[in-house]
Amino acid sequence: MNNHESFKKLSEDEMGEIRKIAPEFDSLTMDMQEIFELSKNPAFISALLFKVAQEREKTNKLLEKIHDKFDQIMLEIKAKSAVAEERRIIGGSALTTDVLPGQDQLILSMVEEKGQVNAQDVKSALGYKGSNAASQRLNKLNKEGY
Repeated sequence: MNNHESFKKLSEDEMGEIRKIAPEFDSLTMDMQEIFELSKNPAFISALLFKVAQEREKTNKLLEKIHDKFDQIMLEIKAKSAVAEERRIIGGSALTTDVLPGQDQLILSMVEEKGQVNAQDVKSALGYKGSNAASQRLNKLNKEGY
């Protein structure tokens, strides 16, 4: 494999045509020509393999970070869905209401006091002009499992 007869040097006419099609080809082929010449030297092959091993190690570390981040995201998703399921099962108790906006917390406290509320109740409690906004808030809380 020391003899690289399959790689021939290109003539100036051939290179001119190639430059028209792909200007960066010339710099790439020069690197390949140098590598083919140097590949006869075992020290060069060793250095090249070492560089490949370093790049592989960097790639593996990046992939490991991506995998860890993916695991973390999946864990968060599972935890959130478990909390939502728990809320749904126990009827939306105030387990995590501290992360809700104040208006939603007020609606949930009204529900705890009265047992149930409708859009008109929410409209008057929050001072909405119409019942659409109140209805949307109630629907959102319901979809989230409260």
